[in-house]
Amino acid sequence: MAAFELMDKALAFWENGKYTDPDKALEYLNKAISLDSNYADAYIVRGGTWLDKGNYDQAILDFNKAIELNPEYNAAYLGRGLAWYGKGNYDQGILDFNKAIELNPEFADAYCYRGITWKNKGNYDQAILDYNKAIKLNPGNATTYNHRGIAWSDKGNYDQAILDYNKAIKLNPGNATTYNHRGIAWSDKGNYDQAILDYNKAIKLNPGNATTYNHRGIAWSDKGNYDQAISDYNKAVELNPGYAKAYYYRGLAWHGKGNYDQAISDYNKAIELNPGYADAYCYRGITWSDKGNYDQAISNYNQAIKLNPEYNAAYLGRGLAWYGKVNYDKAILDFNKAIELNPGHANAYIGRGLAWHDKGNYAQAVSDYNNYLRINGNKDGIANQVRQKIRNLGYNPKY
Repeated sequence: MAAFELMDKALAFWENGKYTDPDKALEYLNKAISLDSNYADAYIVRGGTWLDKGNYDQAILDFNKAIELNPEYNAAYLGRGLAWYGKGNYDQGILDFNKAIELNPEFADAYCYRGITWKNKGNYDQAILDYNKAIKLNPGNATTYNHRGIAWSDKGNYDQAILDYNKAIKLNPGNATTYNHRGIAWSDKGNYDQAILDYNKAIKLNPGNATTYNHRGIAWSDKGNYDQAISDYNKAVELNPGYAKAYYYRGLAWHGKGNYDQAISDYNKAIELNPGYADAYCYRGITWSDKGNYDQAISNYNQAIKLNPEYNAAYLGRGLAWYGKVNYDKAILDFNKAIELNPGHANAYIGRGLAWHDKGNYAQAVSDYNNYLRINGNKDGIANQVRQKIRNLGYNPKY
């Protein structure tokens, strides 16, 4: 059997963007290359098979060989760029995508994947420029609209994101991932009902995706429906028992219901699965504080801060725990840090104000109370209580 026939047999296993049997495909490709060691196409296809299996180093070796045989082979640069991307080496990936585009300025996929790589580097504007070009070259590709929507969401422009998701869904109504992403955008806009509708659709299309159940659970939690949320988190961990985020969010829901012991149990599991999960330490600390165990709370906040030294909420929480232990000086230090990290953090001002108040430094307390009012105004019921505290100290509220 000729080398090209063996490669055709390998390609027969390619269906709907992936190999049904990548190992069998590799077997045929190895044979093809053993028959013709200068068969550049076979190296490219084998490189793509290694990509499909997640073996990026082997993929790079094959794409290198294809480029050695044909330095103008733009698909080889695209493939190698994808392998570098898979390894997390985004700069090398971009260099290869650049070369693919240089060789073929109308290579829509190269623009799309370069956009994805820019997005992962946090350069959303550059990503959007690449997606724009890819869409201009291939306006029927739903995937590019989906990725541009993600970039808009990451920039906080949820309306633009939703427009792109709408277009992606129109082009490919059966893609559960796009409904999931649109649901996230609706949630970020505060429209939880619309988000839940999208998550419902995503689950109908792909009922085995734990992530979608987790996202729907978050939307239910944001609506205050903790029981529905817990039901979704239960399903998420049933589908993926190693899903640390689902345990963490279920912990938040248990906390919302006032079941602190169940919350701590879930935070424990999230941390067991992901020992670097700063949020889980922080919110376990909050829960210990709510149980009145300030020492356990402080221990958890310490760990959260160790993992993320700029974790504003952890400094606030630790400050409140020190306040609960009547250690006002340490509390003030933590509130200072929380305010340094986020000068608009109203709760840090009120926490520090209470600490100054209890230390007898009323002028400092009033200054912090006024800063709280400046930021929060009438956004919650605490504002009038804060104004009364200021009056009780013989001052007039500024806001």
